Amino acid sequence: MSLSKPDKPKQDFIENLTMRSIKIIDIGYIFSIYFIIAFTLVFLTDKIMGEFDPIANKMTSTVVIALQLLLQCWFYGILCYTLRNLVELIPFPLNGYKIGNSTFEHKKVKELGSAWVFGFIYLTYSRNMRSRLTFLYNRLMGIPNPGDVLENLFAFTLE
Repeated sequence: MSLSKPDKPKQDFIENLTMRSIKIIDIGYIFSIYFIIAFTLVFLTDKIMGEFDPIANKMTSTVVIALQLLLQCWFYGILCYTLRNLVELIPFPLNGYKIGNSTFEHKKVKELGSAWVFGFIYLTYSRNMRSRLTFLYNRLMGIPNPGDVLENLFAFTLE
């Protein structure tokens, strides 16, 4: 056994560990980009669409509220698709990094095409969508919405 030749299994382990470390960094990079862009878009779309007012929409039919929600989901789906295609174009600084006989390729990371983070951010942070969903859910389940509660309160005090 020669001291000048590196140990092959040890070298393979280090190369594998380095490649996986770069992949983990890339996954974090991808999700950070998705998060930043999605959070910014949530803020902008909520500013444009405004607050959903349950009291003002008390007389709006359930079908109309459901259709509005479906259109909103359709719009967010198009945003998600566009965002996914844009994120794929953003270069990764370690793309093409050579490790032994392997080269890291950013385009091969599966998480690059999965934009579930975008949907999660929208469902979690979009006030308009959450309010509309809650309103529709409450109406379908027979739970009083804020407008219904105020109406019942005033009806009780007037009697």
